Amino acid sequence: MSQLADVPMLVSDFGTNPVVTPTFTPGDGEVIVVCGACSDGTVSMGTPTGGSLSFGPAKASKVPGGFAGSVVIYAVQVGTSPGPMTITSTPSGTGAPHSIAVSRWLNAALATTPVSGTAQGFSGAPSASLTTTGAKSMLVWASSDVQSTDPATRAYLGSATEDGIYNGSGGSNGVHYYAHQLVNTAGAATFGLSAPTPQQWVIAGIELLDVPVEWSFGYDIRIG
Repeated sequence: MSQLADVPMLVSDFGTNPVVTPTFTPGDGEVIVVCGACSDGTVSMGTPTGGSLSFGPAKASKVPGGFAGSVVIYAVQVGTSPGPMTITSTPSGTGAPHSIAVSRWLNAALATTPVSGTAQGFSGAPSASLTTTGAKSMLVWASSDVQSTDPATRAYLGSATEDGIYNGSGGSNGVHYYAHQLVNTAGAATFGLSAPTPQQWVIAGIELLDVPVEWSFGYDIRIG
């Protein structure tokens, strides 16, 4: 099944400042996913740059405008590793707390147009669904809550693993959630949170296809 190449990186800022990851070196064939969120429905994270890789266009986005958050997901599959690199993303507007979470995946494949799902809500907790096309797919997603509900009681659907959280609840600056979950069997899958509530939220997720590891065994038989 697909595996994280390293611990996901989360960087955040406020206003118009770009966000820049620490330096890292991807391996050949890795899939790099950049999830971005803003605490403003009119502002979104711009196309990432780094390592001479082409991340655009976005694989999924929810940018509804008005008093709502925004989320966007970019992804690229590395051919030959570009060597040491950073990833930079700049918000499209002013004044909004914003963040990105970067995850790197081994034994994964990125479809030309990955299956995606998005949703928006004004109460409850964020959730959306998509229909995966492969067995043991990895679903990577992001959510933004402009209600700024304290995330201390957060509970993820689908046994998801948290990839990072921007917590601006103390200053009413929004909360951004990033996570991934394994979907063993192709079909409908729901992702998001069941708590905390209430939230005013947007959410987006994409499917990464599994590339099974091929094992080979060699035998050296000698006589005499």
